[in-house]
Amino acid sequence: MNVLPLHKKAVELARFEYGFMDHFTFVLRRKKVICIGQNQYRTHTFARRHKYKYPFIHSELDAVRNFPWPIKELSKCRVVNLRLDMAGHLTMAAPCEYCLPLLDMFGAKEIWYSNWKGEVVEL
Repeated sequence: MNVLPLHKKAVELARFEYGFMDHFTFVLRRKKVICIGQNQYRTHTFARRHKYKYPFIHSELDAVRNFPWPIKELSKCRVVNLRLDMAGHLTMAAPCEYCLPLLDMFGAKEIWYSNWKGEVVEL
């Protein structure tokens, strides 16, 4: 999978504030980006409504929240998680123990993520 365009987009969107690494979730259909999620360090009722452990929104939940089509269409899409370190390099972005069941609940079948080596691998 060629993630270079997604990596470039993530670097463009990255905030690198307060020493945090930025984490992005891209939802693609036929190689076209449908929506993007990014970690949000604020509370949201969407998180509580779906019994999400954290009060703030991880990028996966934000991507689901931003998904423009009926949620059943998510099963036809590819989910790609990328995390950038402070230098803009890819690092570990596997869905956490709360995001993975959430993606499963919403029907995501193909999930990719950047690993510690900066490679993007399928879950």
